[in-house]
Amino acid sequence: MEPKNNQLIHDISSSYLMIADELARPKGDVVGISVCGATKFTITNVLRLYLSTKNIAFPELHSANDLMAICIESNPAFKQFDTTVLACRCEPSHDATTYCLGEESIYSCHNLLNEIKDFVFDELKIKEGNFA
Repeated sequence: MEPKNNQLIHDISSSYLMIADELARPKGDVVGISVCGATKFTITNVLRLYLSTKNIAFPELHSANDLMAICIESNPAFKQFDTTVLACRCEPSHDATTYCLGEESIYSCHNLLNEIKDFVFDELKIKEGNFA
């Protein structure tokens, strides 16, 4: 199945490369809020790519969790992804598990992006060479 939205693939690629570049910096130099926001944005775009390619309607204003619910309805294999890491907040709170700028949370979100991206690209038969 040929994806319909080459601009979306380009946007995903650009964001993905920016995130990888940021994470390649020395630990103390990584801008966590940049990685966090870009990762959530890219996950949302990967899910939008899946839904639009499969001709599945989705609301214009949506979160990654909203899109994931729609994806699960259309393909139960999406249940394999633990999206609880996306429920983080950018400001510190008494509950350290919800603070997304901590190193562990940043890498958890990035790993989720990799898993979802790999799954969607396999499902849509998008070659990795077309991604980078």
